[in-house]
Amino acid sequence: HLGVPLIDVDAMGRAFPEFHMTTFYLDGINSSPFVLVDSKTNICLIQAQDAYETEKKSRALCIEMGGLALFAAYPITPSVAKASGILGTISRAQEIGETLEKARNEKADIVQVLTKLLKGFVLFRGRANKIDLRVTGGFTCGLACFDGVDTDKGKTFNVSFQNEYLLAQCGDLLLCSTPDLIILLDEDTGVPILAERLRYGSRVVALGVPADKKLCTPQGLEVTGPQYFNYDVNFTPVEELVAANRRE
Repeated sequence: HLGVPLIDVDAMGRAFPEFHMTTFYLDGINSSPFVLVDSKTNICLIQAQDAYETEKKSRALCIEMGGLALFAAYPITPSVAKASGILGTISRAQEIGETLEKARNEKADIVQVLTKLLKGFVLFRGRANKIDLRVTGGFTCGLACFDGVDTDKGKTFNVSFQNEYLLAQCGDLLLCSTPDLIILLDEDTGVPILAERLRYGSRVVALGVPADKKLCTPQGLEVTGPQYFNYDVNFTPVEELVAANRRE
């Protein structure tokens, strides 16, 4: 609407709970100067040695700002963004929205449509029976437990989260882990449910979607993998987990 060029790239390809979990950070690109603005237009400028230090300092400031702030960072050229970032994410988000709107209008199976579009996998269908949620250090952390329904009846599932869903399990069986994306969809509407909006009795369909390959390198897993969040599991791509679990 403004007639300003929009760069079709970002550095996560999904959402992560911490600022430095980006391909820019992995490539050694400094995020400073970092500008943080709250609802009262108070402005803070952070000049840090890297994005990890920026994360720690900006989160403390954001808590002081009431937990909500806008920021601008990574003053880089388009060529650097193209070389280091994950391409096509803005147009991808638009495509997802348009596809969902069309599916609703045509009364199509939204879960099936979205799974196909994202090249993802249905991990389970369940009803929330317990949600342990707490706010710690500026993060919404916890565990959501589900009783399986439909074809998953008789099974139990757990999803761990820190702002974003990071680990999905059926008992001790790993279904999906960060950096692969775990999405919980409302079974009726197909709308994604954020962790803080989960409620007892919520019926969900859990999807697992492969992450960009840049995040799945050894270097990428150091800052986005399950062990970074102190989960005692090794990362295995969701497509491999699904194939292995089907064989068992």
